[in-house]
Amino acid sequence: LNVYKVMSENISQAIALNGVVVTKQPLIKNMRIIKKETLKLIASWVSRSTDNSMVLENFIPPLLDAVLLDYQRTTVPDAREPEVLSCMAAIVYKLGGHITSEVPKIFDAVFECTLE
Repeated sequence: LNVYKVMSENISQAIALNGVVVTKQPLIKNMRIIKKETLKLIASWVSRSTDNSMVLENFIPPLLDAVLLDYQRTTVPDAREPEVLSCMAAIVYKLGGHITSEVPKIFDAVFECTLE
């Protein structure tokens, strides 16, 4: 999760300094690949976990804070990772009724900015 945060911060800073064109540079592309693969790893781990309560209590809060905040504050639509939506879908599917209380937070973070 820390790797995701660091890559997000670096990408955001690069876009702020150099504009959207920086997203085409190899270094930024590689950072985005790291973010995507991190999200895939998280989704895979959650979908294979056997203790939903442990995942919900210990892993989901920091995950939602990091990933959803990053997705929401990314002002350049092309810089948002579609894998965030896939990851959230996998988490909600796996945790089912256990994550119901977090669904409004997820919707708030992804719907409006995704439609932009």
